[in-house]
Amino acid sequence: MASKLKNGILLLTHLPSKVIMQEYLKAASSYAQDTLFVQFDTVDQNKYEERIARYQLVNMIYGHSLQFESPLNIHVLLAPLQNNLLNLFCRPDYKLFCRPDVCLLHRNFKSKTLENKIKDLFNDISFKYLDFEIPLNDVIDKTTNSFPSLDYSGVVIGGTFDRIHNGHKLLLATALLLADEKITVGVADGELLKNKILSELIEPVDERISNIQQLIELYKPGLNHKVVSITDPCGPSGTDDDLQLLVVSQETHKGGDVVNKKRCENNLLPLEVFIIDLIEEEDITDLSSSLNSERKLSSSAERVRSLGVLRKTPNGIKEDNKCYIIGMTGGIASGKSSVVKRLEKLGAYTINCDKLGHEAYLPGQIAYNKIIENFGVDVLADDKTIDRKKLGPLVFGDRKKLELLNNIVWPEIKRMRNEIIEKVEESGSHDIIVFEGAILFEAGWEQDAHEVWCCVIAQDEAIGRIQSRDGLSNEHALKRITSQMSNQDRVNRSHVVFCTQWEHSFTQKQVEKAWNLLHKRITSNLPSSL
Repeated sequence: MASKLKNGILLLTHLPSKVIMQEYLKAASSYAQDTLFVQFDTVDQNKYEERIARYQLVNMIYGHSLQFESPLNIHVLLAPLQNNLLNLFCRPDYKLFCRPDVCLLHRNFKSKTLENKIKDLFNDISFKYLDFEIPLNDVIDKTTNSFPSLDYSGVVIGGTFDRIHNGHKLLLATALLLADEKITVGVADGELLKNKILSELIEPVDERISNIQQLIELYKPGLNHKVVSITDPCGPSGTDDDLQLLVVSQETHKGGDVVNKKRCENNLLPLEVFIIDLIEEEDITDLSSSLNSERKLSSSAERVRSLGVLRKTPNGIKEDNKCYIIGMTGGIASGKSSVVKRLEKLGAYTINCDKLGHEAYLPGQIAYNKIIENFGVDVLADDKTIDRKKLGPLVFGDRKKLELLNNIVWPEIKRMRNEIIEKVEESGSHDIIVFEGAILFEAGWEQDAHEVWCCVIAQDEAIGRIQSRDGLSNEHALKRITSQMSNQDRVNRSHVVFCTQWEHSFTQKQVEKAWNLLHKRITSNLPSSL
């Protein structure tokens, strides 16, 4: 096995057949371990037949790369090799660009001019010569494709574009091959994300827009582009009069009819629609496979795979003779308690702050006396305990009184929790403590933990669980959910996320994955899986 470098550029001066292109990719994966740029620099790049050939190769490359054991991130560059293109690799503000460490050429590579240009731009780059036989007159079939014969001044595409994968690259590259002057991209946001699996884990729209902008400037620099967020299915494709072509995948081709109906209503000419044979997304009904697989075609599967994985840097590292503290939270019926129980079985010491809250109301506790002082003896039951049914109506309709009650109870819960943590640390019985609290963020406890973990489930699933468990109507269950912090806010502030709405065995896999990664980063005192 060759010694691998991080990023490579495969430089070709001809358009090979699919079989030979597969050989190139296989060989390249032996030298580059992270990113591979495929650069075609051919003489007849403006001819129609060559454009067909490029489309076929782009389609094959993004499809074939999924079958590699190597998880190479491949980018096919559509512009001629030139200084202003390669200089983009060095831009530190663009995360999708990176400087190539190795230039891959076939043993029979003829162009010393191109080779010297690479050397001038990257004086420390390595050169590797791929040694496999290329049949004489090896060419790709340029006649068996119904690729459009025209150039279009304005081409439009749309999608979620979360966690860029090969399907996105193929859709974008196809549109760029057809765009002569301008490309417009609509990036889904708002209501369009509502029914997406694990929508809370979708990248922020500004980040997704930036990723597409960077890819356009990498693949075809100099082309005018407009990348905007959209909250309706049509976006600019239904309103812009400078567009001629809509590129869609097979699974979204009906969107072309919707767009052209909208354009008709707006007295605009209909768009031509080109349908690409987009590689089918991975079926994530096999959740165990999605959690462990390294395939990168489906954004949904990528979000599933991110469950249990560290999302941001922990608040601190484990100190000697101290426990590593995890705070667990989640909305009503999210399954956080079941995750905590699983962590307990794996070896964590667990503390239920909700139960501590009940203890804080008991006679003899500091909070008990303060509640009577502030709310009067009318909140007491006959046995002198605090009757929550009497206390509740006093505070839940009055924000100031609710804040007063929280300021009494929450510090007491924290004090009791900290006392338990100290005792566990003194005993040396556990290295990891998980405290569970529904109001963890509201109470400001997130800084009391090295990491915050949270559980999320879809709203419909939460409603069903609440109705089944508590016998509430749909309306009352929804009211409970909407009165809490949103899943999105919890996810944004959490280090690790779980979802418990599928099979119990899949929840267990998430927890075990998180537990194992946690031990790795505790042992090394470094984040794992960021």
